[in-house]
Amino acid sequence: MEFSQWWWLAAAATVAISLLSFTFFIGRWVGRINQKVDDVNENLKTTNTTLNSFMKEVRNDIKTILGRLPPPTLGHNSPLRLTDLVREVSRELEATAWAQHLVVALQGELSGKPDYEVHEFCFDYVRDYQPAPEMDSQIKACAYEHGIDREAVLNVLAIELRDALLVKLESDRDQH
Repeated sequence: MEFSQWWWLAAAATVAISLLSFTFFIGRWVGRINQKVDDVNENLKTTNTTLNSFMKEVRNDIKTILGRLPPPTLGHNSPLRLTDLVREVSRELEATAWAQHLVVALQGELSGKPDYEVHEFCFDYVRDYQPAPEMDSQIKACAYEHGIDREAVLNVLAIELRDALLVKLESDRDQH
């Protein structure tokens, strides 16, 4: 063989070895990248699981906190008062007139009782209260219009009843 034939053979062998080496190193590089992507995906799954768990815990804590708050129709001071916002509910339901009507029937039962017992009685009374269909419809409409629940509207009635009873019972005590 002549030199020119060896030269092409050596060049072809060099190119073949270079291509095989290049392919081998590219394969290793792609393998390392894929491993890193897999590691990142695994970390994301773990982080996502941890984040989901954390978010569920926060959500449950918020629900617990909100469950302990008084209904939005009640003020935060003691004794309970109607908030300015919900005075509208009382007006719409004519709760003061409703309470005045009941005072006559209930005052004898509560005569001589301390204020806190009157308070408890009024909330118990309203909790068990079965309004006439028209009044029930007004209560539900009020709750809907003001974005509160039925219990919050009933709390307004309980406070109005309590206040009316306390005024009547106090005036009866003053007369005796």
